[in-house]
Amino acid sequence: MDAFLVSNSLRLSLREKSLSGRSIKEFLSNWLQNEHNSPLEHLTMIIEESVDRLELLNGLDAVPFSEERTFHYSKELEIPPETFSGGYDIRGINGNKASITFEDGYQGARFDFYVWP
Repeated sequence: MDAFLVSNSLRLSLREKSLSGRSIKEFLSNWLQNEHNSPLEHLTMIIEESVDRLELLNGLDAVPFSEERTFHYSKELEIPPETFSGGYDIRGINGNKASITFEDGYQGARFDFYVWP
């Protein structure tokens, strides 16, 4: 999971393989500690259906939100802004804010991680 934080990508999409809750928790913990100063702004992936979402958020000081939000990348990409509602906000030790959303789908549960520019 550290590879995501050291890549130079603004956006990563992993759709072929689901990841364990442990791997995702490790990624989030590393992001909170600002261990890699990553330019990553959006990560989307399929997670295992057995992942306990509340356990995943445990210890992250996650704050639930319900309002609709629109995410824009810091640079112009050929990707339209993403609008979503409902999820959790977390804040890294460097003050950066990120939102986490979960969405159930036919391929499994989708996990989205947005870092606000």
